[in-house]
Amino acid sequence: PAFFQDGDPIYSSKMVRFRMGHYKLPRGSETFVMDDYENKMVNADEKYTWTYTSPAFPMLQKNELQSFKLPRPVLCIGGVVMIELLGRVQKQEADDMYYIW
Repeated sequence: PAFFQDGDPIYSSKMVRFRMGHYKLPRGSETFVMDDYENKMVNADEKYTWTYTSPAFPMLQKNELQSFKLPRPVLCIGGVVMIELLGRVQKQEADDMYYIW
């Protein structure tokens, strides 16, 4: 929660989804999602092949640990797991904009 704001709002996402896969280029040439030369984020789909994408799971709007059970066992070969935070539910009073935090 944002304890410094009235009502201690929780800025979590509406849903969460998990993707697993591997880097498209040969092992050892990974730069992950950060472009080292321009110091900016790049589209992960350009660099990774996703072999599994979970359904989107609703998130509780509570300050507590949450766990999500995948519909079937999944093996992550290649070592890349992306956690996607989907949608926003809480606006900040100061600027009336939605945030995940």
